[in-house]
Amino acid sequence: MRLKIRALCEISIFVSLMTICAWITIPFAIPFTLQTFAFFLCCLCLGGKKAFVCTAVYIFLGIVGVPVFSSFGAGIGAVFGASGGFLMGLLPSALVYYVFTSLFGNKDIIKIFGCILGLSICYISGALWYILVYSAEPVAVSKAISICILPFIAPDTIKLFLAHLIYSRIRKTLSIKKL
Repeated sequence: MRLKIRALCEISIFVSLMTICAWITIPFAIPFTLQTFAFFLCCLCLGGKKAFVCTAVYIFLGIVGVPVFSSFGAGIGAVFGASGGFLMGLLPSALVYYVFTSLFGNKDIIKIFGCILGLSICYISGALWYILVYSAEPVAVSKAISICILPFIAPDTIKLFLAHLIYSRIRKTLSIKKL
């Protein structure tokens, strides 16, 4: 894929935003970061192809040791940790968003459903990771869902709403081109 300077700058900005948002932890019963907010905003603003590239660069930077993950985590150990399934789930989420919006158009409602569909892929990836890789003992699917998915639905819904609100403001003032 040949990227122009503008696309490289957009991707760099969103990798930086994703990193900063991953560092911001909201204390709650189960703490969560704003990483998915940045991912949603990236998909909405740049489209699925650039969001995939942005996410791949973000994960690559983390794997090679740049502290881009939550709690300033980095390295292959962070990817194979508790949130590894969610991190790796962002890649197919961006692809699902791209395919969905390519098939059904770029209307706001389509983009929102594309984000929701992508997020569900990320949830499934995280829950499967917890069941198959991270947990030392066998875990029931219902327990994985209650630990890995249910606590994050409401915060992620709010993040999607806020990302769409910001996207609505950005697209009115900036000319954002799709890759």
